[in-house]
Amino acid sequence: MATPARSTGYAALLRTPGAHRFLLPAFAARLPYAMLGLGTVLLVHDTTGSYATAGAVAAVASITQVVGAPLTGRWADRQGQAAVLVPCLALHGAAVLALVALALGHAPHPLLFAAAGLAGATLPQIGAMVRARWIHALRDAHPETLSTAFAFESVTDELTFVLGPLLGGALCAAVAPAAGLLTEAGLTAV
Repeated sequence: MATPARSTGYAALLRTPGAHRFLLPAFAARLPYAMLGLGTVLLVHDTTGSYATAGAVAAVASITQVVGAPLTGRWADRQGQAAVLVPCLALHGAAVLALVALALGHAPHPLLFAAAGLAGATLPQIGAMVRARWIHALRDAHPETLSTAFAFESVTDELTFVLGPLLGGALCAAVAPAAGLLTEAGLTAV
């Protein structure tokens, strides 16, 4: 397998054979990390009129994401990324759609908590999976190249936490309160 030249810059890194196949989809799939919480708050506040309820529902999604991340990571290590991504994508998409439908239908709050919990627990851990792909893609490269890849991943993570809320908030304000979460589900599937 060809590897990038000894140069450890981002340009050399991005020339790694096959990197484009996982970098572009992964960037789109990371935006939902930062969109889920804000999208949930904006939608639930719009439908319930309560920031307390909206914050609590978003907190449940965040807590279950924290609990679910190591479990899906271990599962991916044992079964492979595709074995984890396909069911997580299906469950996450269904949970977000259920959360949107329940919120718009003014469902009882426990149902909002349940849907948000499932949405958080099934959010695929794309960043960790991309880092594993870099390790594989750069296995024959100079060790500094892997350090550059991980630095690039850190920059990408931070960028998603700037752009994700901006995109989600803009969609909720300009289109509809549910638009942020619906876009979040769509980007996750991409």
